[in-house]
Amino acid sequence: SIAIRGLLAMGENRNRRVWFFCDELPTLHKLPDLVEILPEARKFGGCYVFGIQSYAQLEDIYGEKAAATLFDVLNTRAFFRSPSHQIAEFAAGEIGEKEHLKASLQYSYGADPVRDGISTGKEMERQTLV
Repeated sequence: SIAIRGLLAMGENRNRRVWFFCDELPTLHKLPDLVEILPEARKFGGCYVFGIQSYAQLEDIYGEKAAATLFDVLNTRAFFRSPSHQIAEFAAGEIGEKEHLKASLQYSYGADPVRDGISTGKEMERQTLV
């Protein structure tokens, strides 16, 4: 909280960069200023790198809405191995999907040679990135 307040006391400066690195954010317990100040910190030059083991830990300490606010303000995310299916699904949803056209080719054969044919088609396919 002292470091965050110190950043605000420096005044607005979008060209300045003051980095805050915090691994295991939930072990610091709840920092009440964090949720309110983090969205405003960019215009003061604040840059944050937070490490958490699980999004559920963040929700447990900050509550559902505050955890979502914190997570949304941190725009660049890196996800590593998650043994939990629920958190792996959460990470996959955050990373997103890709869309691509999938071509298909179908052959049909009839009793008469005139009935033989080939048809092609395309369909949009969505696939999670991880």
